[in-house]
Amino acid sequence: MRAIQQNQHKQRRLRQMCLRDISIEIANVQSLVVIDSEQLKQTVLGVLSHFNVRNAHVSIAVVDHDEIRRLKRAFFDMDIVTDVISIDLSDDPEACLECEIIVNAQMAKEVTKDKINHTVEAELNLYVVHGLLHKLGYEDDTDVAHKIMHAKEDEILTLLGFGKVFKGKDYILL
Repeated sequence: MRAIQQNQHKQRRLRQMCLRDISIEIANVQSLVVIDSEQLKQTVLGVLSHFNVRNAHVSIAVVDHDEIRRLKRAFFDMDIVTDVISIDLSDDPEACLECEIIVNAQMAKEVTKDKINHTVEAELNLYVVHGLLHKLGYEDDTDVAHKIMHAKEDEILTLLGFGKVFKGKDYILL
């Protein structure tokens, strides 16, 4: 019995050691959608684990159309509303992933409004995965890159229990 307890304690310590260099902050600055902050954190941890990232500081901001438009104007000189913005804050990306992922809850609500079996929660988690994938080297600026990235999103979201959220076609699986 004592050996089992020691083994369980050792496993807990190893999990804590693996995650000790990961911090996740969630800021909900909108009031249109109820946010499950713990689920968003689990999604971030799932992505980081999938890519074996051990050192990361990730900030998630959940915003509405007005705020994401303001940020696109301020940082990208673009007057548009989008689903997600990901900003690299790393001094040394090889040593530690530091980023801010800004997700648009209002867009998630609108996108899922008339869809069956497609929740706002799943859509927001898609945005988080998408933003993190950009910071991990994935791009969607060409047709091929777009297909690869969205296949990876659905792979990760399926592993996290959401299923295929993007539901794109013509994936390229690697």
